[in-house]
Amino acid sequence: MPASPKSRTPAPRRKRGLGPELFVLAGAGVLVLLMLGGLAFYWSTGGFDLLEVAALERQTLTEGTAWSLDLPVQSRGIPAGELQFSLLEGPIGLVIDERTGRLSWTPPEEAGPGEYPVRVRAAGHRRRAEARILLQVDEHNTPPVLDPVESISIEQGQPVRIHLAAHDPDLPQQKLAFDLLESASDEAAISTRSGDFVWRTKRAEPDNIYDFVVRVRDSLDAESEPVRFSITVTPRKPVADAPAPQPTETMPDEPLPVVDEPVTELPRVAAASDSPLVAGLRKLFDEHRLLARKPKDYAAVRRLFAEQFANEQAESMRLAFGDERDAIDKWLNQHGDFKEELYTALRSDWDDVPEALNLVANLWKNFPQAMEPYGELVIATATVWDRKTAGIIDSQEHIRRAQATAPPEPMGALANFRYLVDTEDLMEGRIRYLPWEFLVHVVNHTTPLADRQWALANYLNQRVGIGKCYHDCPYDMLMLKTDSRQARMNNQVYTLQNLRQLGGVCSLQADYAARVAKSLGVPAADVSGQGRTGQYHAWVMWVELASVTPQAIKFELKSHGRYRGDNYYIGTLTDPRTGEPITDRELEMQLHSAGTSPLAHRHADLLMRAYPMLVRRDPPLEPVQQLDYLEKVLEIDPWNEAAWLEAARLARSLRGEPQYSKAIRRVLDGLFTTFAAFPDFTWKVFEDLTSYAEDEKLRRNMYEQLLNMYVAAQRPDLAADAGLKLADLLAADNQQAAAVQGLSGIVLAFPTEGQFVPKLVDRIELLCDKLPDTGPKLARFYDALLPKVPRQRLDEPSEYCMALLRKAIACYERQGEAERAAAARAELQRLESAAAPN
Repeated sequence: MPASPKSRTPAPRRKRGLGPELFVLAGAGVLVLLMLGGLAFYWSTGGFDLLEVAALERQTLTEGTAWSLDLPVQSRGIPAGELQFSLLEGPIGLVIDERTGRLSWTPPEEAGPGEYPVRVRAAGHRRRAEARILLQVDEHNTPPVLDPVESISIEQGQPVRIHLAAHDPDLPQQKLAFDLLESASDEAAISTRSGDFVWRTKRAEPDNIYDFVVRVRDSLDAESEPVRFSITVTPRKPVADAPAPQPTETMPDEPLPVVDEPVTELPRVAAASDSPLVAGLRKLFDEHRLLARKPKDYAAVRRLFAEQFANEQAESMRLAFGDERDAIDKWLNQHGDFKEELYTALRSDWDDVPEALNLVANLWKNFPQAMEPYGELVIATATVWDRKTAGIIDSQEHIRRAQATAPPEPMGALANFRYLVDTEDLMEGRIRYLPWEFLVHVVNHTTPLADRQWALANYLNQRVGIGKCYHDCPYDMLMLKTDSRQARMNNQVYTLQNLRQLGGVCSLQADYAARVAKSLGVPAADVSGQGRTGQYHAWVMWVELASVTPQAIKFELKSHGRYRGDNYYIGTLTDPRTGEPITDRELEMQLHSAGTSPLAHRHADLLMRAYPMLVRRDPPLEPVQQLDYLEKVLEIDPWNEAAWLEAARLARSLRGEPQYSKAIRRVLDGLFTTFAAFPDFTWKVFEDLTSYAEDEKLRRNMYEQLLNMYVAAQRPDLAADAGLKLADLLAADNQQAAAVQGLSGIVLAFPTEGQFVPKLVDRIELLCDKLPDTGPKLARFYDALLPKVPRQRLDEPSEYCMALLRKAIACYERQGEAERAAAARAELQRLESAAAPN
């Protein structure tokens, strides 16, 4: 902690006439008189008044469970009936009995996991005492709920697709996984991720009833009640021969029809130990070729996975390719690199594989000449548009919020593809040469052709720094002040041109800028997040390209639209491929991995898909071999998330086995090197990676190194998390003073960060409560902090500043520093008066 500022009051000069010996004697005489007077008062009143609230330890609560605590009060000379208790600070719903001092709270569902500082006061007989307590609310995991499924009747041979609906009552909600517990047919399956139940009914018998039982579970393995439903199969009705379809001269927006309706892919079955994939991976591993970094070795790994995919998806290919199967298979075999990249890009746990293959078939039929030069665009289209809605921007929520009218003729997958190919001369190679991992952020929108052409006409010469067009969409204060009940876009067609003229709130501005960028071939996304004041905001992020070659991409991931003076450290966007939320930092990591070397990125991805197969081989890989495997994967692609997560899991499992410490330390050193520029991911794995170290001093040193990296990167959000963890480690070793000093240093390094500083200050005060003689130091800490705290947030008085002033006033009053308390109170009253409604 920095040295406390020196007092501004000069030290009094010693006057002549009263020597030091007489000064001491006089002082001693005054002290004796005061003691005698106090003794006389004590005997006359029956004792000094005493009021104290004993120190309170951290309390652990659980969501939905009632909790109460009687304040441990010591009082003497104060009649019990005169004591009055009050709650100065605490979470919503916490109450205190004014007469008994009992605290009561039942934490609601949204409270956990979380920490809540509480400050209480006891007062009576002109005395008062305060105490602080930290309430830690743990998550109570409630089982998910699966909606009932209606029984249905279908014709024999008619494929069945039922989307199961489920929700998690917990906040934050967990990821759900669906299971088929009982099945009357081996042709039925359920997608674990999406909840799509599919049944091909090829072998179903007519006039039979088939029963199925399904269930959903959350990430903590809490299970819903099973849901049972029946499907009755009736005989197929005879139909007249349909006329042969006529060739079409115009390209449809949606995929062309196929012989049978494609259904969601059956869940992938783990390869048996003797499958060609596992056998081939073992052979490459034993020959030291699996983890080699040469392109031919990557090609060998890719070929094994592609062959496995072709075997598993033979039926899906038959349905998707239809009468053109032989011709499409021939073309794919003639373009082996594209075929293998496609087959390894498609994942049954993310993609609707039959629908993706159906898209590829329709692209091949409509754009035969574009398939080879735009192979990466084909893969991006197939992996994004297979689910049609999951990760595609259709702006429907913005249209609803602005009470606007949806534009006509939204683009489908094939029209999107045609637009990008037709405008290649304006795209400057972006669409032809960017890898599909980037292009998924270009193809994932339904913006009509007229809007895209308008964007080209108005912004093509502004493509560098295109995100700045965010502010071309003016901010609609009416929409903000009426909470979207009124807006300038009311009853207007939701087009880019109208947005530029009429505007909207930040989410509409971000949508505008992202779709303009995509229309110019620039990968972009609209992102939202929480600022330092706790308020939410939306902005645009885009890929600023410097150069593109088949070997590497030079780019920056930029953002625009964040409020001046307010930092949004983590933003959230929708993954175009999965439709699930990811953070902007995860996006940065993904693009950095794919952009540094697309082949290395894909090689590492396949190696981590192979890893569990090899770990379970006979004989299994020993821990030292597993660590070596993960190190080599990270040498190929230092940003491979799966490898880092597995290394962290392995490090935790090897705690107490020092023979592996050097290998784990090498991995840990690589973490600091790789993620120095964007350190968010480090916090996700750091605790597990350091858990191997039984020496607590060594672990503290590692956290100090991490904290220094966060401070150097100017990331107060991460520094706060690391500082609190380090403080816990120090306090556990009875080094509370060092913990206070470290937290104080973080606060004074980032005094303007109202989202993170309060919880650090709360922890500092709790630690000081347990240390002797820290009151003066705490007061000097507030002396140093308060001048650095901004009084305004935009044009309004800062709630953050007012909260800190209240804490400082209480501290000054406890120390008897009346002048400082009065000065802080005057400033607080000025801010409160300015914040009060007129």
